[in-house]
Amino acid sequence: MQNKSSAQEQSEELGMIIGRLAAMLGIVKEAFIRRKPLPDVDLIKKLHDLVEEIAFTTVREDEQMLGTPLRSRKPVFIYQSILTHLHIMITTSISLVDELQIQHRVKPCFSEAAFQQTGLLFTQQEMILCTLEETVRSGDEVHLRTVCRACSELSRICKQTASEHEQRIANGLCQPESALHFLTTLDLLLLLVHHEQATVKLLLRWTGKNRNCSRTASCPADAA
Repeated sequence: MQNKSSAQEQSEELGMIIGRLAAMLGIVKEAFIRRKPLPDVDLIKKLHDLVEEIAFTTVREDEQMLGTPLRSRKPVFIYQSILTHLHIMITTSISLVDELQIQHRVKPCFSEAAFQQTGLLFTQQEMILCTLEETVRSGDEVHLRTVCRACSELSRICKQTASEHEQRIANGLCQPESALHFLTTLDLLLLLVHHEQATVKLLLRWTGKNRNCSRTASCPADAA
């Protein structure tokens, strides 16, 4: 079984990764809102490489535990799954920055409402990551569940916004090019939310395992 110091070190690693991602998306959000050129994705790519390095180290550590009871290795398996979701979140963030950079170059004719909606979704996304960073370091299950509910709400808003925008397209109220860029941005934000919520669910199990807790914690049901 993981010792207390190992679990704490891993919590710090996760907090560091999520915190850096939150900070980077905050910079992207500010550039988007101020309609300025977006930052290069090199910093996010470096974070991507760091997560891969940590994941590789974790696999090596797991190999050293071969022959130990499966139950004692479960926290390691869960931790590896968390890293996988963070890896996908970072890859998705790179795609999101690339998409926004394209939008800045081609300057699609977004309506002011679409522009404000996107900015608001970015703000909510940043708040989720910042809260998750603080929570993963403390392992507070109550706050983890709060983050999970926030993810469900943001998922609902993204889906509703996409549905409303598709209706505007059907009514001929949006230009096809701008509609495509807006819906692509919503899809990427929704993908981020999906993996954030999956991460929270794993964290609830992981913190429980590291406290020798046998009960299974769960998140609220996803929004339809």
